[in-house]
Amino acid sequence: MNKIEFNTYIKAPIQQCFDLARSIDFHKISVIKEESVSGCTSGLFGPNQHALLKSELWGLKLSSEIKIIKFSPPSFMSYEVSDSYFLTIEHDYYFYDISEETVMINHFYYRTRWGLIGELLNFLFLKKILSNTITKRNDLLREYAETEKSKDILPIQQRELSIVC
Repeated sequence: MNKIEFNTYIKAPIQQCFDLARSIDFHKISVIKEESVSGCTSGLFGPNQHALLKSELWGLKLSSEIKIIKFSPPSFMSYEVSDSYFLTIEHDYYFYDISEETVMINHFYYRTRWGLIGELLNFLFLKKILSNTITKRNDLLREYAETEKSKDILPIQQRELSIVC
């Protein structure tokens, strides 16, 4: 299994960072511009919830189902992704409150399809593209968390009560 790991330092409260990371509404505007068409279609993901997402990436129309499989707010969550392009995807988020910053650590695990050809594609370009996509999403999350933009994604009742979809 392949692994990509990132550390992102965010000058915002840990709960706000955690909620943005699990927000379906943030997924909709993030780098891939996903649209949730069934399951959890808006609001905050919670334990054992799922969403069917449609998106387009690199000219390919994607359909994937994501499901929260581990959940310990505001310090950890993990979701798995089922789609037709990868055998497995699991994305773990760890959040740490350090002084006046939140450290968000991503562990992104995936296994390609197509055996040796899939591994060759991973070596040639897939890992780099996935890394760039996750980096851009983390940078956008930081931007929203550190500015007033988070209020557009996390309405006041969600920020105060952590209402889930």
